[in-house]
Amino acid sequence: MARPTSHGHLGYNIRPAAESDCQAIADIYNEGIADRNATFDEHSVTAERYFWYLHDERSGLLCAAIESEVIGWGSVEPRSERYAYRFTGQIGLYIKRPYRGRGVGTALSRRLDDLAITLGYHSLISENLSNNPPSLGVDIKNGYHVVGEIQEAGFRDDTWIGLIIMQKILSR
Repeated sequence: MARPTSHGHLGYNIRPAAESDCQAIADIYNEGIADRNATFDEHSVTAERYFWYLHDERSGLLCAAIESEVIGWGSVEPRSERYAYRFTGQIGLYIKRPYRGRGVGTALSRRLDDLAITLGYHSLISENLSNNPPSLGVDIKNGYHVVGEIQEAGFRDDTWIGLIIMQKILSR
C-alpha cells in the first residue's frame, strides 16, 4: 500500500486512509455535494460509505492530512465489475474548501497513480461535471485527456450539466 509522504509548504502528508478518517472524508465529500459542482449526489453521506475501500483488494483510499486534520482524499476503484474492464480503474478526488487551489489535489492525483499501478490498473477514468473547470484542470495537469462528454447528463437548479469523461493510460 502507499506510504506516507510529506508535501509542500502546507506541511501535509499523503497516507492510506484509516477507518478513523472516514468521517472527515464524508464531510469533505458533503462539501462537494453542497457546492453542486463536484457530484450529482443530492444527499449527504456518512462515514460508512467509505469503509469498504479499506477492505477491497481492488480499491484504495488515500488522504492528505495536516497532523490529524484530513484536508483532502482520493480513491481508486474498479470502473466496472465486468472482467474485460479489470485493468481500468476510476478515481475520485475531493479537497476541503480552504485547501483547494493549493496543490493538494495534484499531489493526491499523482499518488493515486502509484496506488493504481500497485493495484494492477493500466488505465484510469475520471468523471468531472462540466460546471467544475478547476477539477478538469487538475486532471489535465496530471496527464488526463478528455475522451468524451455526456451532454446534459444531469439536471439540477434548472440547468443541464454535462459529464466530462477523462482518461489516463498509466504506462505512458
